[in-house]
Amino acid sequence: FMISDAFRTRAIITINARSLRNLFRLRTSNHALWEFRQLAFAMFDAIPEGHKILFKDRIHERPDYC
Repeated sequence: FMISDAFRTRAIITINARSLRNLFRLRTSNHALWEFRQLAFAMFDAIPEGHKILFKDRIHERPDYC
């Protein structure tokens, strides 16, 4: 699961709202790996304000390191 910091990585994904809600539910959980939590919270932050209402009920509490 770990990629060296020496490698630059980029990801482009296509996902529908239902799957994104599930991703946020699973990957913002306290049980998720912290790297995935950071990515999930960054993805949520990238969503336009008008659309965040669709996902707010699936986001767990954000820890200090995210």
